[in-house]
Amino acid sequence: MTHFRITTVLFGHPKAQFALALLFEVGRGVAADPAKAAHYYRLAADQGSAPAKMGLSRLYQAGKGVPKDIEQPVRLEREAAEQRDINAQIALGGRYAHANGVSQNYQRSFQWFHEAASKVHRSGSTPWGRCTWMPPA
Repeated sequence: MTHFRITTVLFGHPKAQFALALLFEVGRGVAADPAKAAHYYRLAADQGSAPAKMGLSRLYQAGKGVPKDIEQPVRLEREAAEQRDINAQIALGGRYAHANGVSQNYQRSFQWFHEAASKVHRSGSTPWGRCTWMPPA
């Protein structure tokens, strides 16, 4: 790990904290350490980083590096979705569609999927294909 990266993390740069957390989560260039990943995701999330909130949400959902919890991922995903993070909006849409940590609510599910679909994903495509499914009546 470079001196620059460690210095920017120590001085509170959320993008560097997120990048370091991701390295610890997947074990790339460092030994995988979910607890350290959670620590750095939390530092970045506390500064408003939506991608860090989603990373921390994954760890809570799986119980890796933090106690397994269903309320924390929902809270973090909602915060990130309200920051207009498309991945969080899709995640919340799925949660409401499948009653995963929230009460099933197809209207809210569609609302979050529609919000996500109103944007173009960084890949150049929209997630609309994921947003049109509704269960049979």
